Amino acid sequence: MDQDSGHIAQLESVQNALANIVIPNAHDIRGNVTLPASLDLADGDGPRICWTSSNPDIVSDKAKGTIPPGIVKRPPVGAEPGLVNLSASITFGDKEIGRQFELVVRPSVSLAQLSQYGMANFARSNCREGQQIFMAASIGNDALNWVAVSDGEAVLSSQFGMRGLRDPSIVRSPEGDNFYLVATDLNVDEAYYGWQSWDWAPSGASRYIEVWESDDMSSWSKQRNESDGYYHLFVCDRVSTGVDVESYAPCGSENVYQEKAMSILASESDWTLVTSGITHNTMGTTYAEAPLAFKANPGDRRAPGYYLFCDQIWSGAPAGKHMEEQLHPYWTRDLNSGSWTPTEWGQKPNYRYAQGVMRHGCIFGLTSAEHANLRGAMLLRIYIQPPVKRNYCVGEQLDLTGLRVSALYSDGVEDQEIYPGYGGYAVSGFVSDTFGVKRVLVSYDVANITQTAHFEVEVV
Repeated sequence: MDQDSGHIAQLESVQNALANIVIPNAHDIRGNVTLPASLDLADGDGPRICWTSSNPDIVSDKAKGTIPPGIVKRPPVGAEPGLVNLSASITFGDKEIGRQFELVVRPSVSLAQLSQYGMANFARSNCREGQQIFMAASIGNDALNWVAVSDGEAVLSSQFGMRGLRDPSIVRSPEGDNFYLVATDLNVDEAYYGWQSWDWAPSGASRYIEVWESDDMSSWSKQRNESDGYYHLFVCDRVSTGVDVESYAPCGSENVYQEKAMSILASESDWTLVTSGITHNTMGTTYAEAPLAFKANPGDRRAPGYYLFCDQIWSGAPAGKHMEEQLHPYWTRDLNSGSWTPTEWGQKPNYRYAQGVMRHGCIFGLTSAEHANLRGAMLLRIYIQPPVKRNYCVGEQLDLTGLRVSALYSDGVEDQEIYPGYGGYAVSGFVSDTFGVKRVLVSYDVANITQTAHFEVEVV
C-alpha cells in the first residue's frame, strides 16, 4: 500500500469511528452522558476528541478535576426541555473533522410519593425458561402481597452470553424518572449446563452483566452489555488466596450479616458490624444468600420500618430441587437494633415455572402511575374530593389542603389516593389576579392517557 492509499485508509477509519459515536437517547436526555475522550479505532485509541457544548450550563463539555464532561443539569420543574448542540471535533493531519449531536434535555421532575411496590425476580433454577426476568406488582401498598404481571410469563429474556438472567437489581436514577435493570447471564439449567461449582459459576460460566433501561416500568430498552451512566456496580466473587488461581479460602459461613458505614464506598476498616447470623439465629437456616433490605413506603401498613428478604434454606422450606432456596421476608422498625423478625408472605406472585418457589431479586417503591404501567393497566377515570378552602382573596396562593384524588383502572384496581407530582396528579388553571369563579383542573396521566376532573373556587 503506497503512502497516499494508507493515508486515505486511515482517514476513512477515523471518519467511520467518529460516525459510530452514539449518545443514547439523545432526544430524551434525563441524566449524564458519556463523552469519549478519544476515537475508538481498531488498532487502539485514535485522535483525542474536543467537545463543545452550545449550553455548558445544561451539558458540560469540560472536565472539572475528577468529574468528566457530559454532566447534565436539567431545566427546572415545569420548564421547557433544554436544546443543546454538542460538537465533537478531531484533528487528523492538517484536517479538522467534526460532527454535531442534537440533544433534548428533559426538565427536572418532582416525584410523587411512592405508594406501591414493584418486584423483579428470576422464577426458578434448573430450567433456562425460569432463569429470566419475571415481575410482579404489589397488592396495594404492601410488600408482602403480590400479583404477577404479564400473566406470570417472563417480562425480559436474554439472547446473550449463557442466555440466562438471574439476580436482577433495579435502581431508580437520582433524577427520579428513569430505571436501570442489571442482571447476570448465569444459566444453571439441567438441559445445557447444570450446577457445577462455585468456582465454575463466576470463572467458567457467567461472563456478562446485562442491562436494560425504562422510564415508565412498561417499555424497556433493547438488551445491552454495558451501562452508559455513572453508577457504582458491586459484584460478589471468589478471590484467590494464593499465588495461583486454584487456591481459595473456604467461606466462613453461609449466612447473612448486617454492617453499616457512612458511605457505600467506605473502606473495609470503616464498616461496623451491627449483627451476624440473621437468618440462622431467627429461623435456623442452613444456607442463606442474596439479602435485600429496603425502607417501607410511607403509608405501608407496617411503616415506619424496613424489610429484609433473604433467599434461604431451612427446615420445612418449600425449596423444591437441589440448589434452590426460598425467598423469605423479615421486618424491623430500627435498623440500628440489628433485630430482624421473620414474617410471612401474604400472597406470592404466580410466576410460570416457579412451582411455589420464590427466588431472589429486588423490590422497589413506585408511584401510582408507575405501578399501573407495570401492571399494564389503562387509566379509566379519576375522582376528586375538593380541597377545604373555596374562597380566596386577590393574589392569594391556591391551598390544596383536603384535596383527595383517586383513580380506577382497566384491571379493576382502584387507587384510593393519588399523590401530587411526577407519576401522580397535577393541578392547573388557578389564577387569583382577578375576581370571579375559577375552574381548577386536576389531571392524571398513565401511559399517555390523561383523565381530568375539576373543582371551582371563587376569588372575592
